[in-house]
Amino acid sequence: MGIRYYAYTFPAEATEAALDNPRSFIGSDPFADAWGMEPGERCGHASGMQRPPKEELLYLDKAWRDLQGLTRPRYPGEPRRPAYRMVEGDVAFTSTGWIPWVRALSPTWLPEIAADLAALQREARRTVTDEYVLEYLQHAAAFTAHLASVGRGFVYLIG
Repeated sequence: MGIRYYAYTFPAEATEAALDNPRSFIGSDPFADAWGMEPGERCGHASGMQRPPKEELLYLDKAWRDLQGLTRPRYPGEPRRPAYRMVEGDVAFTSTGWIPWVRALSPTWLPEIAADLAALQREARRTVTDEYVLEYLQHAAAFTAHLASVGRGFVYLIG
């Protein structure tokens, strides 16, 4: 299966609760949500159409790692791009698997993140040749632009 990325939105009035307990805003079965399956189902039919609307769930599959690479500093001392905030983190590996990384991003951060992703998308058209990465970058840019326009935040899980 591998380590994947899922982000669920929350309204501005739930910001404090999301920052205090981001895990409570994650769906019970993110993989099923992203693949259009019933929660808990591992075999059977996956519609390929995520269950929550695209405005409410961002699924970056395994491209989150590539987006980390595009947004982290390239040189020592260089600042991270604002968009790095939405893909920062990694799982903690244990002897029995991994512990997911979960974080909440306040609606106040979304305009800067969305603007940075839009700029990164323009830059990436000239520098990134992997269509898989470009597709998920486009999804991330659209998702954050929408959230910035409606004043919502999101929690994300890498796991």
